[in-house]
Amino acid sequence: MIFSDRFHRDKYLRVSGFISPDVARLAKDYSLLRRAYFAELECEHGQIPNTHGVYGDSLMETLLLQCIPKMESLTGLKLYPTYSYYRVYKPGDVLHKHQDRRSCEISVTICLGFDYVEQDPEYRWQIYIEGHPLAQDPGDAVIYKGCEVEHWRDALEAGAGGWHSQLFLHYVDAAKADARDYIYDKRPHPGAPPQTKE
Repeated sequence: MIFSDRFHRDKYLRVSGFISPDVARLAKDYSLLRRAYFAELECEHGQIPNTHGVYGDSLMETLLLQCIPKMESLTGLKLYPTYSYYRVYKPGDVLHKHQDRRSCEISVTICLGFDYVEQDPEYRWQIYIEGHPLAQDPGDAVIYKGCEVEHWRDALEAGAGGWHSQLFLHYVDAAKADARDYIYDKRPHPGAPPQTKE
């Protein structure tokens, strides 16, 4: 079974090595550096309070665009990019069960890196897609139909100072009648501030 068939059957697809180790390391180091200097300015107040997260960062938006050919190949769809988001989770963070908004019709969540501090070295913080636990190493990804499947994470088990850096890239199916309305998440260009509530 080809990747796109499996994706449309299951509504999700785990992909090892979606981005290279070097790109994952660069994005991870960048996310940690930005958290260190802008943590107070870039902490979420909604989905995960007091956790560093950034919408539409220039580096991550570049990856949003660069990954279009791979995403189209794996899903068998022509896609329009909407937005990127990255988050550096802290110990105890929980991603509650949810489905996504329209701009996240076809999404990919990519592990950039982690340090769980004094945790079992075999431990991986799993994402659940429709109840299926999926582990990731740096560079690995899970592509999923964000508006259709429920997804979540249980509490991150990590020692003091532990962290987990994750990147989200979002797209819409270009064949849908309203797809053009969601290009860049209704922003004028990549990297622009959000026009809709995150």
